[in-house]
Amino acid sequence: SGKFNLSWTSITEGTVGVRIFSLTGTQVYGDDAAINNAEVDLSGLPAGMYVMHILKDGVRSMKRVVLQE
Repeated sequence: SGKFNLSWTSITEGTVGVRIFSLTGTQVYGDDAAINNAEVDLSGLPAGMYVMHILKDGVRSMKRVVLQE
């Protein structure tokens, strides 16, 4: 469906930044103040692989997001 929730178990010292990019580097989603259990809606995007960048407590991590038809 292209919808999912962001959640984390540890206490956060500040805001959590989330950005999602296509494999060509185009940003398709961004939230500089994501909250725990926030819903992300990518249903308007085509099926394929995307990369999610998360900045939490000064630590940057990346996760793969796969949208299926």
